[in-house]
Amino acid sequence: MFEIRIQNIKQVFGRLIGAKFHKVRFLTQQHQKLLSSFLLAFVALLCGGQNLLAQGNLIRNGDFQDDWITYIPELKNHHWNYTTEVFNRRDYNPDAWKITGSWEWRDADKPRGQRKLILNSPSKATQTVNWIAIHNPKKLAGWPDAGGYPSVTPVHSSKPLSLVRDLTFSAKIAGKEIPKDAVSLLVSWSNVASNEPSTAKSSIATVKIPLPEGTYANKTVEVKLTAASWLEIAMKEKTFATLGAMIPMGVVCEIEYGTGKTGSVELLETSLVEPGPVSPNLFKNGDFETDNIGYPLGWSKPQRFRYFPPGIYYIFNTWHNSNSDNRGTVAVDHLAPYSGKSCLQMNVPTGDETCVISEPIALNQKEPRLVEVSAWIKTHQLCMLQLDAEDENGQRLNGFNYIHKNPLSFGNSDWRQIRQVFSSSTPLKSIRLKLCARGMNGYTLGGTGHQPQQNALGIVWWDDVKVFEPESSAQDLSARGVVPISKTPISIAAHLSNLDLGEQLLGINHISAQIKNPGPDADFYLQMQWADGTKAAPIISSPIRVGKIKTAPVSIAYNLSDGGKAYHEKPFVLSLLDAKKVVIASSNYSVSTWTVPIDLELGSLYMQPTQKQFVRVNFGLTNSEMTRIKELKLDVIEKVSGKVLKSFTLPANPDAISNQRSKIPFGVLDDLRNMLITDLDVSFLPLQPFDNPQRNWIVRASAISLDGKPSWTVDSSSFCRLAHDAPQPAIESAKINEFGDFLINGKPWMPWGVAYGHNPVYDGPAESGKYYDLSNLKPWGLYDRYGGNLKSRELWDTNCERHVEIPKFYTQVQLEALWKQGLYTSTAFMPPKAKPWPADHLKYLRTAPMVASVSPGPEETFAYFTPMTQKQLDDVKADVDLLRQATGK
Repeated sequence: MFEIRIQNIKQVFGRLIGAKFHKVRFLTQQHQKLLSSFLLAFVALLCGGQNLLAQGNLIRNGDFQDDWITYIPELKNHHWNYTTEVFNRRDYNPDAWKITGSWEWRDADKPRGQRKLILNSPSKATQTVNWIAIHNPKKLAGWPDAGGYPSVTPVHSSKPLSLVRDLTFSAKIAGKEIPKDAVSLLVSWSNVASNEPSTAKSSIATVKIPLPEGTYANKTVEVKLTAASWLEIAMKEKTFATLGAMIPMGVVCEIEYGTGKTGSVELLETSLVEPGPVSPNLFKNGDFETDNIGYPLGWSKPQRFRYFPPGIYYIFNTWHNSNSDNRGTVAVDHLAPYSGKSCLQMNVPTGDETCVISEPIALNQKEPRLVEVSAWIKTHQLCMLQLDAEDENGQRLNGFNYIHKNPLSFGNSDWRQIRQVFSSSTPLKSIRLKLCARGMNGYTLGGTGHQPQQNALGIVWWDDVKVFEPESSAQDLSARGVVPISKTPISIAAHLSNLDLGEQLLGINHISAQIKNPGPDADFYLQMQWADGTKAAPIISSPIRVGKIKTAPVSIAYNLSDGGKAYHEKPFVLSLLDAKKVVIASSNYSVSTWTVPIDLELGSLYMQPTQKQFVRVNFGLTNSEMTRIKELKLDVIEKVSGKVLKSFTLPANPDAISNQRSKIPFGVLDDLRNMLITDLDVSFLPLQPFDNPQRNWIVRASAISLDGKPSWTVDSSSFCRLAHDAPQPAIESAKINEFGDFLINGKPWMPWGVAYGHNPVYDGPAESGKYYDLSNLKPWGLYDRYGGNLKSRELWDTNCERHVEIPKFYTQVQLEALWKQGLYTSTAFMPPKAKPWPADHLKYLRTAPMVASVSPGPEETFAYFTPMTQKQLDDVKADVDLLRQATGK
C-alpha cells in the first residue's frame, strides 16, 4: 500500500512539473531539493492521519446571525486609533461578510438565531479568511493621520505542503425554484489576508461549483480546494527556486446568485474546514483540563494586556483605561466547554485589557521555523481579541494582528477555530503563548447625548489551544529533544452547548442553550442567580428531559429593568442542575447594558435661527419589549418650569422601525438599531443673543406602550435657538494682558474656527431625498464629511480660520478673501526663514485688519519635536522677537 502511494505521488509531481517522474533528474539542483521536501511533506500528509487536528470552522459568522460592528461609524474627530465606537452598533449587514446586490435579511430585528439571509438575482456574499499573513511592525502603511498600521507580509517556504492544506467550503442552504447553474459556491486561495484592502485581491487557485437546482428545505453542498492545485501555480512563480513557494495569505469563500435568474436561496450556515498540520501538537496545557486549585495549570494569573500595534498616534482619544485595574474575572469554565470538561473563560468588562501567559513551550530550533497555533474560541459581545506569543527573551513574535485599526468583528459566535502563524528571524529556544482580550472603552457620553452602546461586557471562552511546527517532522522534533503531546482521554460530564446569554438590552432577555447529556436518560434544570448582593430568588427552568447521549434545548428569561452604569457590571451565576437540583456545573458571568433606555440625540444644541431640530432616537430595548411599543412621544419642555410647550408623536411599532430603515438619510452614521428620526419645528422658541445664549429647553422622549402609557423615558441635553453674531471689527491692536487674556481692540477674544475640518454630526433634514441602500453600503472612510461648510461664518458664526503651516506665505490676496467673509486669521504662519522675510509683507501684517497673531511655527511640520541645541533655541527666539517688532502682533 505504501509503495502504491509513493508511485501515485511520483505521478502527481511529474504532472506538476510538466514531465514524467523519471525525467526529474533534469531539474535544477534547487528544484530537486525543493521537490524532495514536497514529497516528504506529502507522504506525511497521506500517512500521518492519526495526528490530524479535529476540523473546525474557520469562518466568522458562518450562520449569518451576528451584527455587532458597523462600517458607518460616527467617529469623533481624530478618534482614529483602535476605536471601540464601531462595536455594539448595527448596520444591518451580517458581520465579516461583504454582501452586495439583491439580498434581504428577513427578521433582522429579531434576536440572533431567528434571522434569515436570502440571496436573489443578482447578488454575492463573500468572506476572506486569514490563512498565513504576518504583520510587519517596522513597515507602516495607510492612514497617515492615524499614524499608519503594520503592513502585511507574505511567507515563503520550501515545504509548502506542510503549510497549505486541502480546504472544504460548505454551505447549508434552502432553495426556492433555483434554475440550473443559477447559484455557485466558490473557494480560492488569495494573496490578500482578511481585513486587507480588497483592491489588491488576487485569486491564486479557484474551484467553483453550481448549487442544486429546484426547491428544497435543507441541503448541504461542499466544494473542495486541494493544496496540489495551488502548488501547481505556485511553482511557476519567478522566486520559487530561490525563496520557495509564497504561501497564500487568505482564503476567499463566496456564494453568488447569477444575473437575470429567478428564484432565491436562503443561506442557513457555512463552514470552511482544513485537516490541520500533520506535525504533532507541542503544547500540553491548552485544553485547560488540569486544575491547579481552581485555576488551569501552566498559565499565569491574568494581567493587563498593554500591546497595541505600532502607529498609535491619537490613541489617547480612543483608549484611556491603561491606568485602571482590570475588573473582569478569568477562570476555568466547566459549564460550556468545547471539548472535555473545561475551558478558559475571560469576562472582559469595559476598560479591561487582559491576558494570560503560558509556561515556556520548548522548541530548541536550530534554524528559524514558523510556529502555527490553533485555538477554539467562543465569544459574546467581545470587542477585541489577540492570540500572541513571545520568545525566550520576552520579545513579541510577529504574527497576524487581530487587534487592528481597521477593526475585525468578534462579537457573538459559538465555538469556532482561529489560527495564528508566528515568524522569527532567529531560531526559537522556546515560546510563551498569550491569550488576550480588550473590552469596550466604557466612556458613554456623546456629542449631543449619550453613546450607551459603549457599556457592553464581552466574554471569550478558549479551548483546545495547540502549537505546531508544521515544517518539522516528528523525527526533526525528536532530534531536538522536543516531546510531542499525547492527548489523554477525558470522561465528559453533562454541560451546555450553543450557549447564548441573550440580547442584554433593557426588558425581558432570554438565555438559551442545548443541554448535552453523555449519560443515561435524565432530567436537568438551568438556573440563573444574580450575584450582586440582592436577595432575588433564583430563576429556574422547567425540568428538561434529555435522552442518552442526546441534546435538548433549554431557556430561561430574565429582566433588565434599570439602565446600566458606566464601568459597572451586574454579576450572575449560571448553573446546570440534575434532577435533584444539585449543581453539576456552574460559571460566573456578568452583564452590562445600555446606560439609558433610549439613545436620544439632537442635531444641534445651539440651533441656527431658521433650523429645525433634528431628533434621532435609538431604543435600547429587547425585541420582545419593542413589540409592546406603539409610538414615540417627543415633548419640548421648558427646563425651569417643567412646562410642556409642544408635543409630537411618531409611530414606533415594528413596521415603523422597519420603514425608517429604508429611508435613512445619507450621512446619518453610528447605530441603526431600533432607530427613528424626525425634524421638530421649534420656531416658537425665542432666539438667544449670540453673546449670552441660555439653553433653557429640552426634548423628552417617551416610549408609549400598547396600553397608551409611557414605559421608558429619557431627557435630551438642553438646547436653544441662537441668533447670529454681529460683524467683527477690523483689528487695530492685538496683545496679551497680565492675566494671559488675548485682547483684540482691548477686548477678550477667543478663536472659534476651523483648522482643516472635522467629522460633523448629521443635523438634518430627516427627509433628505438621498438615502442609504443598506444592501449595498459604500465603503466608508475616516474622512467622511470631513470639513464640509464649517468655515462659513454666515452659517456657523466662526470668527477665524486657523491656518496650518505650509512652506510658503499665506498671501495678502488669501488674507483679504478671508476678510471679505468677516473672518480673522488666528495665526498667520511664516515659513522657516531660508532667507530674510519680505519687508513689505511684514509691514502689511502690522496693519492687516484680519490678522490676530503671527508665528514662525511650528504647526503640523513637527520640525521642533526634537531635542534642540541652545543655538537653535536662540535662533527661534530671535525670529519671534523680529516678528513681534516688525508686525506689532
